[in-house]
Amino acid sequence: MKGRVNLLEQLADLEHIQWWVWAADISATENISAKRASRWGSLFVPYKALPEDAQEQDKAWARKVLQIIEPLVDSLEAENKRLRAALEAWKTAAEAYRELHECESWEYTEAKYDEAQSCFGLAGRLTAEAEALTEALKEGKP
Repeated sequence: MKGRVNLLEQLADLEHIQWWVWAADISATENISAKRASRWGSLFVPYKALPEDAQEQDKAWARKVLQIIEPLVDSLEAENKRLRAALEAWKTAAEAYRELHECESWEYTEAKYDEAQSCFGLAGRLTAEAEALTEALKEGKP
């Protein structure tokens, strides 16, 4: 959740910069009232220096962006979790095979072989899931 709060602040900061560039251009090229020019001028400051109510206006627009990108962020986080699980399964399987080749006891070797096979199966399934999710993301499907 902390990452999403930080993202909201970053997006609000960006939204403020977008507004600032737009408002400065309008102020320079259009005939706006002195009252509006004064009000806008007081907001031509970095986002962090804005009053809380002005920051909240930028956050309202940032939340609209988050509504659009959150499904993608969730998908990427899920893919990252699956890829990490697949990597751990591959590491476990590789370690089991390493131990298998160093072992002289048949019962121990058979158990390690079974463990390695199980881990390779899990790693393969997780890798396939991650690859499918990656393809779906490329096609724009969250």
